[in-house]
Amino acid sequence: MAPKVGCWDRQLKTVFTGQMVAAPETDVFDMSVEDQAIFSERSVVRLDLLFIEQSQDCSSVINMAANVSHHTIKRMLERGTSTPYSLKKDILEILMNARALRQFLTSSIDHELTGLKEGITYGHL
Repeated sequence: MAPKVGCWDRQLKTVFTGQMVAAPETDVFDMSVEDQAIFSERSVVRLDLLFIEQSQDCSSVINMAANVSHHTIKRMLERGTSTPYSLKKDILEILMNARALRQFLTSSIDHELTGLKEGITYGHL
């Protein structure tokens, strides 16, 4: 995605972009133990970058809200749920859905999905 200007005036300047990148190793953590990686694997990652300048104060934020593992991509191709021609679009859709789900799960909205249970398949994932 090419960088987009959100706002550009004397008081506030914002620029944002999103990219899909390949990560040689992404740590996968246990949901109940934040600092303990279970394993590492290759992934495709969605990165969002936001630059803000307001009243001469500058900041930038990189947000990695979603990734799709190499294993998942391989299974999608093996099972015919994706093709080499549709793979980029399919991965982007998965990453966008995962990012939206993360946003919902970390919001202040009261929901019953605060703890995913082991051994259960969740249709929205």
